[in-house]
Amino acid sequence: MSRKTSLAITVVLVLLSVLMVVLAAALESYYASGDTSGLESYSERCLRRVWRVQHFSYFMTSMLHRPDGQDPFEAKLQHAQLEYVCRSEAVT
Repeated sequence: MSRKTSLAITVVLVLLSVLMVVLAAALESYYASGDTSGLESYSERCLRRVWRVQHFSYFMTSMLHRPDGQDPFEAKLQHAQLEYVCRSEAVT
């Protein structure tokens, strides 16, 4: 398995675990006291996380894979983005 695939799987698993924690809390509250607020707000709360992961996935894919027909400018732009991320102080 490639490192890129491992990263993608890890991100998805983390997202799923977070979604399950939120859902479990909502279900617990519903069955313990009849409170439906957690269930009613579940989609709104979790959809934001799903879109953030989707954006991250798109960002990583477009940074790490070369599309067919990529022109030299796009290749340099892609390389500059990858270099910026790899040299970021947040990474080191």
